[in-house]
Amino acid sequence: MSLRDRRSVEDLKLNGLNIDLYGTGAMFRDMTRAIHELDLEGALYDEKERFVLPMDDLRWFIKDSRKINWIFFILKSKDGWRNIIYPAKLNQEDALIALFDSWQAAISEKKRLLDHLKEDWIRHTDLDHYYSWFGERDEKKRCEAAWAWYRKEHGRHLKATSKFVNINDILFFLDTLDFSLDAKLLHIEKIKKEIKRQQVRANLKGKKQSNFALHEEVRDQLEALVERYGLTRRQIIERLIRNAVIKGLDGENAPVGSD
Repeated sequence: MSLRDRRSVEDLKLNGLNIDLYGTGAMFRDMTRAIHELDLEGALYDEKERFVLPMDDLRWFIKDSRKINWIFFILKSKDGWRNIIYPAKLNQEDALIALFDSWQAAISEKKRLLDHLKEDWIRHTDLDHYYSWFGERDEKKRCEAAWAWYRKEHGRHLKATSKFVNINDILFFLDTLDFSLDAKLLHIEKIKKEIKRQQVRANLKGKKQSNFALHEEVRDQLEALVERYGLTRRQIIERLIRNAVIKGLDGENAPVGSD
């Protein structure tokens, strides 16, 4: 007799366990009592040998919330897993273990699925390096800018997502979305441009803006200075003006009253 047969469970009157007591001593005592009273030790051992994966096979996702979240997303796209239901009382990690335990498949089939998931995870995380820029300097600021951009451009995906504060938050968010690699790279470039625009606006705050045309030769010289010193055009022009104020336009001492 298999304990997974619904009629068997009903015959054994095991439907009365209160899921709200999950993880408590009360449920443990109730289950222990039922197992002893109904002499289920042998049947449970047989079930374990046939269907339950060793814990070592599951350790690769234990205590890794990002990986667990991604596995649920992948499983829901597979036939037979689309309508995954588990008690709300369970956290995602316990729920995933329970789903593997209760899946009526041989241990060998479960191991094959896990092996495929591991391979897919490696390929999936190979793309993480595209987001390394967000984890460099000003990580929090850059990640907040990414969150603001996604809220504006793809707000419907952010309904249950907290504000990004680090690169892992971005990766966690994108793990369960079907954006193509090209789309993701485009998103990154747009976010970078938005951050640059914000920086320019911040730099111009409190400053008078001047627009003027330069002779082509002078413009080329300005570009050469930009490339040589690694500064922006504005920074080069500001330094030239400051030097002219101090030393004069031709290098002589500045005229009296130039300050």
